[in-house]
Amino acid sequence: MPTLLFLLIDLIAVAGGIWAIQAISGARWSPRREALAVLSVSTIAALFIFATSEPRVLFGDFRDAYYLAGEAVLEGPARLTPLLEQGVHGFVNLPIVAYLFAPFALLPWKGAVVVFSLIGLAATLAAWALLARLAGLERRDRWLLLFLFAVNGPLHYSVKEANTSHMVLLGLAGGLYLLRAGRGMAAGILLGAMAVIKLPLLLFGAAFVLRRNWSAAFGFAFVCALAGGLSLAVFGWDLHRLWFDLCVRQFASSPLGAFNVQSIQALLVRALDGAAVLRDWDAREITTAQRLAGSALVGLLYLTAAFVCTRRSAAPGRDSQAATGAQDLEYLLVLSLAVIGSPLSWSHYYAWLLMPIALLLGPRSPIRSGTTARQLAWVAILLITPTVLLLEFSNPGLMAAYTAIGVSHLLFGGLLLFALLAWSRAAIAATVPPLALGRRADAPAGS
Repeated sequence: MPTLLFLLIDLIAVAGGIWAIQAISGARWSPRREALAVLSVSTIAALFIFATSEPRVLFGDFRDAYYLAGEAVLEGPARLTPLLEQGVHGFVNLPIVAYLFAPFALLPWKGAVVVFSLIGLAATLAAWALLARLAGLERRDRWLLLFLFAVNGPLHYSVKEANTSHMVLLGLAGGLYLLRAGRGMAAGILLGAMAVIKLPLLLFGAAFVLRRNWSAAFGFAFVCALAGGLSLAVFGWDLHRLWFDLCVRQFASSPLGAFNVQSIQALLVRALDGAAVLRDWDAREITTAQRLAGSALVGLLYLTAAFVCTRRSAAPGRDSQAATGAQDLEYLLVLSLAVIGSPLSWSHYYAWLLMPIALLLGPRSPIRSGTTARQLAWVAILLITPTVLLLEFSNPGLMAAYTAIGVSHLLFGGLLLFALLAWSRAAIAATVPPLALGRRADAPAGS
């Protein structure tokens, strides 16, 4: 059972690497020697995870979807239709997004995937640097975050598939940076572009409207409307109806149960249908009870987020730092909800949760003062971090337990992280009136 052995080695490597980073940071070495040691530990762990994790075949998403979509639109919009007809086995983005990959299709396949991968790795390093800055991480925690990036299973999954999720992480970090700077319009434009690429992030648009951050909402809506309008103009209504039916609508009522889909709906499918669905990427009809249970659980998450984001704290005074912290937590809650609340949440979406992990590591994190919360945060991190693998057990009972529970470790880690963020937002110790998501405490309403 080599995959189980790989998982055990991975868990030991993660725990040992965290200990090693802490020891290196406290050894009082020269900055150069310290950096070399951290990079060596991180690189060795990353290479092992990359070599042993799913998917076994490299660059599948780029090869089977992005590159072919770029080739198709260079020949004409109608040539994209066969790729959309394949559903999740083909190109699933809004049709106009295919033009982003047209420049890569001008290159030979191997050259294109090398360029795309290098861009992705550069974006990942930039995301780490920006998140470390946003979280105010000191030297030790900055190195720790780098190690958590290096060993993050969902991040590796995205890189190995040559997907765009690890690139979108940089855009999400940039969105928070712009919101903190009071540049709501720019933040809305950037996050709108990310939502065009990854549809679950449309939730940010709704959050901006509910929080009355009209500049961010306008920028967000402008980008989405522009992309949608251009897409309709170029590809026509019929092709968009096909795309919506096969790539969006059907998964709300007929979810996937495959191991790399980490949604509440997928959890319910696997719990009822068993191991047979773990490598089945076709939409499955579910019972009314499953549908109602899934809707109720997701609805509870939305209600929880809405409740804590509109709740005022009890401490007197208006603390702008606390207000900024509250707005950061709201941003992270929306992001977490987009990941765990989507009916089709792929494993690589969980790479986005490196963003709340970074801020929870920060010196101003609300959970650092509480031992229990700090321990639970590490449990969530360890559930989200492991390499993405599909295990097989000869014992039917073990296989049934793994199918119903174990394979969904990313989802459980995401739910725990969401709960910690919700608790932190509800318990923040300052009077923080309901501000627009991303609006500074001293900014006028509607800015």
